[in-house]
Amino acid sequence: MAAGEAISGDPESYLRGFLDLVGSPQPGHPLSPALLQGARMLMVERPPWEAEIPLEALAAAPFPTLAVSGGHSAAFDAVCDVLEQRIGAERAVLPGAGHSPQRLGKPFNELLAAFIK
Repeated sequence: MAAGEAISGDPESYLRGFLDLVGSPQPGHPLSPALLQGARMLMVERPPWEAEIPLEALAAAPFPTLAVSGGHSAAFDAVCDVLEQRIGAERAVLPGAGHSPQRLGKPFNELLAAFIK
């Protein structure tokens, strides 16, 4: 499935298609009620390729920024690289959890704690 191509179907099919698209692992069967609710919400959100990111305003903001990717997708890494270059974000790659590096737990938490300090 290419970026921008519609993902359709019931919430479970939609979520599984989305996870394939972003390179994330598939959850088991059946999906939990929380995952199904998240899928329903995802189905009505604006797609990310329509986002208008205020790069100039972010670059001028008085706070530091951190761009973290999972190292699983050239497209997501490129987005984070642009944030590093255009707004001066600190850049990190945490492989092993696909689209959700925060799910790595300790490595992500340590990175975030060091960034905040």
